[in-house]
Amino acid sequence: MTLKLPIATRFALTLVVVLLVNTGLLLYFVQRDASRQISTEVGNSLAETALQLSDRLDKDMWARSRELDVFKKLNTFNFEGNIEAVQTAIDDLTRAIPSFSWIGFTDAQGLVLAATGRVLVGQDLSKRPVFSQAREKPFVGDVHDAVLLAKLLPNPSGEPMKFVDLSSPLFDAHEQFIGVLAAHLSWQWVREIEQIYFSPLYEKAGIEVFIVSADGLVLLGPTGLIGQPLALPLIAAAKGQTAQHQTLLWPDGAEYLTGAAYGGGYLEYPGLGWTVLARQPAAVAFRKIHELQKTILLIGVLVSLSAIAVGVAVSHHLTRPLQNIVAASRQLLAGKLSNIPPYIGIPDIEILTTALRNLIANLTQTTREKEQMEVMAFADRLTSLPNRAAFQKDVEAITSHAPRKSQAVGVLYLDLDGFKPVNDTLGHPVGDLVLQAVAIRLKGCLRQGDVAYRLGGDEFGLILQVDAGQAADALVASAARIIKSVNLPIPVGDHTVRVGCSIGGAVWPMDSASLDEVVCFADTALYASKKAGKNTFTLHQPGPLPHLS
Repeated sequence: MTLKLPIATRFALTLVVVLLVNTGLLLYFVQRDASRQISTEVGNSLAETALQLSDRLDKDMWARSRELDVFKKLNTFNFEGNIEAVQTAIDDLTRAIPSFSWIGFTDAQGLVLAATGRVLVGQDLSKRPVFSQAREKPFVGDVHDAVLLAKLLPNPSGEPMKFVDLSSPLFDAHEQFIGVLAAHLSWQWVREIEQIYFSPLYEKAGIEVFIVSADGLVLLGPTGLIGQPLALPLIAAAKGQTAQHQTLLWPDGAEYLTGAAYGGGYLEYPGLGWTVLARQPAAVAFRKIHELQKTILLIGVLVSLSAIAVGVAVSHHLTRPLQNIVAASRQLLAGKLSNIPPYIGIPDIEILTTALRNLIANLTQTTREKEQMEVMAFADRLTSLPNRAAFQKDVEAITSHAPRKSQAVGVLYLDLDGFKPVNDTLGHPVGDLVLQAVAIRLKGCLRQGDVAYRLGGDEFGLILQVDAGQAADALVASAARIIKSVNLPIPVGDHTVRVGCSIGGAVWPMDSASLDEVVCFADTALYASKKAGKNTFTLHQPGPLPHLS
């Protein structure tokens, strides 16, 4: 079933839907772009954090290797058995740069000759990578547990000791290999960098930092993950690339926005292939996005309500002239003429309004002309009384309704007595004046609901509303008043004219169920009055017709 809605409602709904759709799309794209921008900004921030730490580690490792390289070039190592001078220089360097947990000097066979605090002096390091990998060129070893030094060096933190190896070959003036200068760089140095530069930020924003080795093991991170393998697509993607960020599902089953930076070294320091990760829980990282979504949702609701209000207001404003047209059209359908107020605004509605106003004006004029024609068709021009056509029309109208038991209709037929001599002696103009005077007197004899008609010439008819139980008496009384009134002298110019009248009457539905037949009875009774001597009234009844002088 088709839902029929007024044009104002349709227009309002259409406008509201358009506004809501456009508002929804606008808010959707704003929210989408803003969310992307916030996500990108937070991700870039995490990637930048990872990059800063990675860059700092590479530069610090380069600095330590340069410090060791500068140290080995001192004349101290051009010794001729003066091992104490080497020992003193090593102790001084260790005190100057605490990051070096241990510095040692070996001979060409890997035997430690001098070392920090004389720790490991006399030990054979020939099997250790710190010696074997540095016989020809400098060596940098990845993070490893302290195998020999764990129980020999002080450990204030109490955490398991880890070192990064740095070593470099030593040659004499004849370019002959004479030994290795080796150093263990404490891993605590990395934790200090993390705590000094990043911890306050991490605690506030829930950010965690990881350092992952080239073989995928966690070197730095939460305690439970250190030494554990970590395989994330972002680690492989970060190698050889600039800092990146992604939202990833981590092994703990939670989502984190993760930034990554690959440590590719610095200057002549090649780097150890470390990947630095900075992660933040997605719920925290995207908190601003969620807040923005709530704000946009609230704005959307407010805008939607405003759109509905605007849509309804605009709809009423734009459709008001159409509603006026619809109202006028309904009046026309009901057979009533209604005026449409003029409208200035939308051209199409102006044209429609003007056309309908012209149409209604034409219909109004036509209706008036029709009414005038009906008046002319059903009125006697001379006396202004209803004519024979009106009499017949009223008879048909009365017949179309069943009579009530308590009511009846009396019909009187009246013909003037002595009117023809007036016309013959005084002329038709005087006769017309007499007819007009008689019409006025007939109107004066009528009661409420009674109607007098000029049927033609000097013949008149009357339809009387009477009580069914007293119909005959009512007709007799009315006829008596009419005869008395008509017989009064009629002054016409210099003349005084007297005429009389004969009346016949019948009652519907007592005399007949057919009102047309009752009219015939009244006409027959009129001729009976004429024969009885004029100025008399005869009421129809079965048998001989009685008459009243």
